Amino acid sequence: MMARRKVYDPFLFIELTVNGHMYLDTLTKFLMPRLEEDLPHIFQKDGTPLHFHQYVRDHLNDTLIGRWINRAENHDFPFTFWPLRSPDLILCDLFLWRYVKDIVYVLPLL
Repeated sequence: MMARRKVYDPFLFIELTVNGHMYLDTLTKFLMPRLEEDLPHIFQKDGTPLHFHQYVRDHLNDTLIGRWINRAENHDFPFTFWPLRSPDLILCDLFLWRYVKDIVYVLPLL
């Protein structure tokens, strides 16, 4: 995860399939405690189904009122709505492309 001033430790799921409950558990135990150290912040996610899970949105509505960006429904309280199937690259995408490029294009190229 990336923030304006730092990159947080990566979190990898060891399970083959991750559902909304597992993602919410990761948010509450791993990510949210680290984010509280860096207030104020706005939490941006993409529109994957487990990010859009009802329990995840309920938690964000309770803990980050008006400080999250994602797909949302009318009863949610995001900072702004993230459009479904948005062609825009998010920060994670930009970071990933740069990281992959730095690994792939190591000199000398054979």
